[in-house]
Amino acid sequence: MNDLTYLKPNELIGAIDQIEVSRTAKHLLNFFLQYAQKEIKFNNHSDTEFEVDVHYINGLADIHSHDYERLKKTLITLMQPVVLRDDPQKFIALTPVTSINIDVPNGKYKFELQPKLIDLLRQTDYFTKLELTKFNVLDSKYSIILFEYFKSKNCE
Repeated sequence: MNDLTYLKPNELIGAIDQIEVSRTAKHLLNFFLQYAQKEIKFNNHSDTEFEVDVHYINGLADIHSHDYERLKKTLITLMQPVVLRDDPQKFIALTPVTSINIDVPNGKYKFELQPKLIDLLRQTDYFTKLELTKFNVLDSKYSIILFEYFKSKNCE
């Protein structure tokens, strides 16, 4: 798997779009999930907590803000419940990120993912392959939503 390729579980395509998140939050979540997926699959990470360098993720996600108060508020939006599956027979809702900590002095993002989300990242049965650097040119959350949706439908 390419370092910036993410096999996004199809259950997550559109799930996060139900909550009001900014482009930055959506973008960071994809990078967090890609990082977690890589750690789970290739480094046998078995915990639900992850730690990644702030500058590494912000650089990859093309985020140049040093306004940590704004960033904190943005990331807190990722702690809202989302519906993975909603039909008359099945309803699955979860909070993707259960905790987050920006450790400014040490330059670390520390985040914890819902165990169900960890299970989804382990599986690669139904996924959409995303190259995350392509998200950097997208300037709104709606363009990211559409990009993911069309990729999941094999439209390019």
